[in-house]
This record gives sequence, structure tokens and C-alpha cells, in this order.
Amino acid sequence: MRIEPDLSGTAVILLGSFNPKIFQPFWLASHGLIPAAAAESADISVVHPEITAFSIEDQFSLSVERGRLSMDRNVAPFIVIADLLGRIFGDLLPHTPITRVGINRMVHFRARDEEHRERIGQLVAPREPWGDWGRRTSSASGDPTRRIAVPNLGGKGPQRSTKRIVSSQDRAFKQNRAFD
Repeated sequence: MRIEPDLSGTAVILLGSFNPKIFQPFWLASHGLIPAAAAESADISVVHPEITAFSIEDQFSLSVERGRLSMDRNVAPFIVIADLLGRIFGDLLPHTPITRVGINRMVHFRARDEEHRERIGQLVAPREPWGDWGRRTSSASGDPTRRIAVPNLGGKGPQRSTKRIVSSQDRAFKQNRAFD
């Protein structure tokens, strides 16, 4: 059975020492990394000595802080961002200290119902290897406000958390409501 994701993407995360101010669409265009038209149409969120963030429609999003750079792409081919980062740090900024590299692949599946969601979950991440904890997670209803068991670091075993699980969509919604 082949299941196609509704959304997919890839992100490359670099840790090191970066100068966020230089990572701007026109800087990339001036070095032939993106077309000038793409630089002109970029959606710039912020350019500041501490952080730069922008996206170029149907190409990539870039966020640069002094200690972290993240580039992601949500349309194939995903290798485009690896090639772009290779040219930036291999050709233009080869002396930039990069201490860690992470590559994250993201896929989001829409399930018809809870039973279908459970089948997808079992295919991707079977619960059996997780023992009792895996069996307990099978009773979760997908409710983002459900409570979870967290380890008690005091050595008394698991306890119920009073912390609410909040998704990134919840955070984005709350942040946008602050401007109402």
C-alpha cells in the first residue's frame, strides 16, 4: 500500500557562527545564486544584525541567526537547498565555522478517520518496540490538549503532566490573534 503525503518538505539546519545581515535576497542574486526577479519578489520577514528571515515563493525559506541557519523547501526537488548551501559555504563563505549539520525530512499525511491514521502510524512507527509506553499511546485520540505521562526526575516514577501539548499551528494561531 502506497500512501502519498499531503505535504512534504526538507530542512537543512546549520549550527555555527553566522552574520545574519549579509544573508539577504539581493546578496544571493548578486552572486548568481538566485535570479534577480526572485530577489525582488522575496517575502522578507526581518533583516537585522541578530536575525534575517525571508522566503522566495516556490523555492525556499531562509532563517539566519548568529548561531543557527535554517533553509527549508516544500517542493521537489529538495536537493536544491543542499546545492545552494554548498555554493554559499563552499564557494562564497568557505571560512565560516559550521559546527553541526542536520537534515530533516518532513511529511504530513491526512487520514480519512482515526482507524486510517492508526494504520499509517503503525506502518511508520510501530508501537511494539516501545513496550508498555507504546501500548498506552495507542489510546490517544489526537486531541492536542491531551495530558501525557512524563518522567519524574526525582526518582519516583512517571507522573501525569499538567502541561498541555501545543502544536505549532496552535502557537501560530495565538500569535496571529495577538494582532486582532
